[in-house]
Amino acid sequence: MRGLIWRTPWQEDIIRSLTDGGDASLRDLDEGDPVDGAIIAELKKLLEEKNLSQDVVRWVAFKPPQGGAAFGAAWARVVASAANDATRDRYFERNPQLSAAEKREKQEVLKLFQSQGGVFRHLGTRGTWVMRLAHGCDASALGSIAQGGLIDLRRKDDTGWFGAGVYATTDVSYAHFYARRKASPCIVFCWGVASALYPITRAVDYGEETVWDASLQAMVSKEKSKFEDLVGMGKALLPGHDGHVVFVSRSDYQAVRVLSQPSFVEVVLGQEKILPMFACVFRK
Repeated sequence: MRGLIWRTPWQEDIIRSLTDGGDASLRDLDEGDPVDGAIIAELKKLLEEKNLSQDVVRWVAFKPPQGGAAFGAAWARVVASAANDATRDRYFERNPQLSAAEKREKQEVLKLFQSQGGVFRHLGTRGTWVMRLAHGCDASALGSIAQGGLIDLRRKDDTGWFGAGVYATTDVSYAHFYARRKASPCIVFCWGVASALYPITRAVDYGEETVWDASLQAMVSKEKSKFEDLVGMGKALLPGHDGHVVFVSRSDYQAVRVLSQPSFVEVVLGQEKILPMFACVFRK
């Protein structure tokens, strides 16, 4: 969906937010205001596609702290790096340890990701990803998000299946799946930007590990992501990359074995590369 707020006014909002400066703020959107009403209408379209709009009780807009300086700097860096190396988003193709079949699978992940709604190439630059993303959380976090952005998993008690960073998705229903577990369910709508995304695949990025199974009272072999860290809240993003992307199974939420499986998309980005813009709060 390439609607109003995602292609024109919202991009202009980003530019203004990166240059206006001032303090972070959080305000409720007014459906009776022409501009706010247009923003709400576009957000409703996204939610209506998943039959979620009828349960919204509050619409919110963010203004990031210091005019979104961190995101603005990240945007400039990834655009510059893409201009200098148009193949940067395909670093894995240069890896001699990967077979031709493994490289093709990773190519297919990026191809499928680019076909998702809300995933664009910026200004025709092949190596720069601009993504409309959603993040499910509790509405009690909105104030802290306005002040400091979304939380990197390295600051939380989470093993980070696909690496340390901010987790988001292109699918609002998947964001709602996480939000609905909270006392006050909320979806935050964000812009994400990256020059190089590493596509996580089951064949390359999973391995066997022996772990203790409390139910069996025995050590068992478990297949898990190489980016998961049971102690350190997710391993760092792969060097040379701004983020990871993975299609996860709708049954166990691990990377799919084949891309034809029903799946959701997860994107993991560094905190400075994802900018909260709007949010909606649902009735429980």
